[in-house]
Amino acid sequence: MGSAFLCAHCRLDGSLQHAAYLHAWLQVLKSDKRAVFTASGKAQAAADFLLRFAEPVQAEGEAA
Repeated sequence: MGSAFLCAHCRLDGSLQHAAYLHAWLQVLKSDKRAVFTASGKAQAAADFLLRFAEPVQAEGEAA
C-alpha cells in the first residue's frame, strides 16, 4: 500500500501483478476484518515519513 501511495503522489503509473501477494492479503482479511485499516494507516505513515525528505516536484506546465 505504501508504494501505491508513493506512486500516486509522484504521479507514476503502477500495477500489482503478483497473485501470491493478493492471496496473502485475502487470507489476512478473512481472519481480521480491520487489518486493511491498520495496514493502510501504517503505510500512509511510512509514505509521509519518506516524503518529508523529498524535494517538491512540479507538475508539467507549472511555473517555477
